[in-house]
Amino acid sequence: MDAAPNATGELASRFDLRRCTRCIFPDSLPGIAFSDDGTCNHCRTYKAPEVLGEDELRKIIEGVRGRFAFDCIVPLSGGRDSAYVLYMAKRHFGLRTLAVNFDNEFQTPQAKANILAACGILDVPLVTYRSRWGTGKKTVHYAIRAALDGGIRAMADCFCNACSYGYRACCYIAAEKFNVPLILWGESAGEYTQPMTDEHLRLGLTARIRKQFSGAGLLYRLNLYRQRLEFPVRGNFWRNLALLAPRLKRADTREIAFFDYVPWNRDLLKRTITRELGWKKPDDSVSTWRIDCKLDRLVTFCYYNIFGCSKHCFGYHNMINDRQMSREKALGQELRACSIPGAELKELLAGDIELRPDEVERIIGFSRKH
Repeated sequence: MDAAPNATGELASRFDLRRCTRCIFPDSLPGIAFSDDGTCNHCRTYKAPEVLGEDELRKIIEGVRGRFAFDCIVPLSGGRDSAYVLYMAKRHFGLRTLAVNFDNEFQTPQAKANILAACGILDVPLVTYRSRWGTGKKTVHYAIRAALDGGIRAMADCFCNACSYGYRACCYIAAEKFNVPLILWGESAGEYTQPMTDEHLRLGLTARIRKQFSGAGLLYRLNLYRQRLEFPVRGNFWRNLALLAPRLKRADTREIAFFDYVPWNRDLLKRTITRELGWKKPDDSVSTWRIDCKLDRLVTFCYYNIFGCSKHCFGYHNMINDRQMSREKALGQELRACSIPGAELKELLAGDIELRPDEVERIIGFSRKH
């Protein structure tokens, strides 16, 4: 894929697809259908997320405040949502807050800088967990190698398994260690897009067996087990054996999604963290979304070659319908995000993930087949 031109008009000519007139979904998306006015079926059935309200959140907070040395844990990735939750927990609600970061070994330098800056400004203690055995990189490395024969569709879910266990497990470990009664997750409904994608990423039985039980597949699973040995969550033996997501067994700790209670407001969020915490996005990022992981570029590469759009596009659909983002702005970001330079992808695959040159070329070749 070539480097992106500067003008959105030039970009649009290279991504000549029919798009929904309300959001920016392209006609290459499986199962999409347009009405006479050009809107897609996803927009016609969109429902705004319900928010429980700040009063309900304050009831929970008052039930935990002052019981232990820390009132809450905020999982901190260096991205925009978790930075805002940290700010709100400390400054708005006055909670004695502990920040917990899981370094998945693919954190961007700017994400690390954002974490240190936010914790320093807010005077919040920070606990960082990182594998001594390099299980994060090894898991991604072997997952990709195991998926190569299955093509681009088999690769699309290779990037988050190590992190999805690690960041939850480390927060649960910290909650146990420091007796913290509340975990405030920074997840938002705008990021929840799986129902629109999972069906089209599902592999057949033969492809699943080959991916799981090839030589690389077995090494991939071995590193998932090693990660669970390194970061064990109490009471999760059988879940670990089945490689399931961890569950918190501490009865005195409650975990909630912050944006289930406080409305997610894109402009307010960005304005607050940049002004109050000195938060920045990387210079080479077209969006403030998902700037904390280097693998996001590879996820975009896979999604573009499967769906004709980035994974961000599904979030843009939600934001546009929730009036959090203009269609024009979303389209400009989408077109630039999908124009990933081939040299940049090769550097990520060969340098950070440590794949062989022939494996790198096979992956780059997936784009030429679509």
